[in-house]
Amino acid sequence: MTTTPTTAWTFAYEPYVAHENEREIPCFRIYPADGSEHHIAETNEHLPCEEQEAYARLIAAAPDMLEALQAQQMAEYDREASRRKGYFERAAQLRQAAIARAPGGRV
Repeated sequence: MTTTPTTAWTFAYEPYVAHENEREIPCFRIYPADGSEHHIAETNEHLPCEEQEAYARLIAAAPDMLEALQAQQMAEYDREASRRKGYFERAAQLRQAAIARAPGGRV
C-alpha cells in the first residue's frame, strides 16, 4: 500500500473590523495547501473566538483525517498481509497525526 502524503489545509485568523465602532470581529479562514490566497471556508463570526478556532482546526485537518481513514480501509482488505507489511502501523501514525491537528490535539 502506498499512500500519498496529504498536506493538510491551513487556517488563519483574519478578523473583520466593524466600521461603526472599530471593534474587531473574530473570523478564521481555511486555505488550500497549494498556497492559494482564496479561502475555501470561513468560520461563523457570530460564534465565540475559541469555538471558531476549534472549527477552523477541525476543517483544516480534514485531508489528514481522510488519508488516515483510507489507509485503515486499505489495511482491512487483507489483514494478514497488512500486518506483515506494517500497514496497520502506518494507518495508526496517520490517525495520530490527524488527531493532533484537530481541536484539542490529543492522541
